[in-house]
Amino acid sequence: MIRRMTEAEFAELPALAYDWSAIEGIPGWLAFDAAELTRRLAALQEGLGVRGGALELGVYKGKYLGLLAALFGRRGEPIVGVDALLAKLGELLADEWRADAIARIEDAVLEVTGGLVRPTIIAGYTSAVSVATLRLLSPQGFRFISIDAGHDVEAVHHDLVLARQCLGEAGIIAADDAFNPRTPGVAEGIYRFFISEDSGGLQPFAHCGNKLFITTAGFYPLCLEYLWWLLRSGSDGTLQRTLARMQEDEAMNYRPMLFGSLIIPFS
Repeated sequence: MIRRMTEAEFAELPALAYDWSAIEGIPGWLAFDAAELTRRLAALQEGLGVRGGALELGVYKGKYLGLLAALFGRRGEPIVGVDALLAKLGELLADEWRADAIARIEDAVLEVTGGLVRPTIIAGYTSAVSVATLRLLSPQGFRFISIDAGHDVEAVHHDLVLARQCLGEAGIIAADDAFNPRTPGVAEGIYRFFISEDSGGLQPFAHCGNKLFITTAGFYPLCLEYLWWLLRSGSDGTLQRTLARMQEDEAMNYRPMLFGSLIIPFS
């Protein structure tokens, strides 16, 4: 059972930190706003005493995995990445380069965490990785899962199902490229997941920096309450712009809904 939290408790959540300059130096794309929202959601889980590792399906060079390691790995919780290690779409890296690619990801994460966290990297397509294998690495389930592997319908749908099966009780999924017009298969895969019984009651609650944030039905109300508090109390430009837009929507009796759930689209 996930307990309620007061606004005073929200204000006392731990101030988790990461080195943005080190993360920026890793190849790949990550919006600062998405990194900040990830940090704040990690702090909410910390305040609740949620435990479990972090998992990324589709690591590339380790940019977001480095952030997850900085936020979740310092307590010794497992940081796991799964990546096919491709030379290009449909073509695996040659065997002699695969070990080097894994080492580069590990080094990137180690640099972001000051040498404190070494991730476990599984080389292979996400379709070849079992729930049992992942559960062995984090028996409590994963409290945060990033999905950024294949961008076609079948791959995205598969990865969402896999993530749901590995997610802890108060876990969060961040699905990348959810509404990116260059990757329409991602949106279609997400729609297929949510309009079927495969979603298992998961609910989206925010969109920020190209990522759709999703959580369990039990954690959804608290995530939404926390984000509303964050919007009302925050001072940075993104929070202020988002609050203004949400207030404009409320004045027009409009609520941004996705698959039956209210979401907060960060501006």
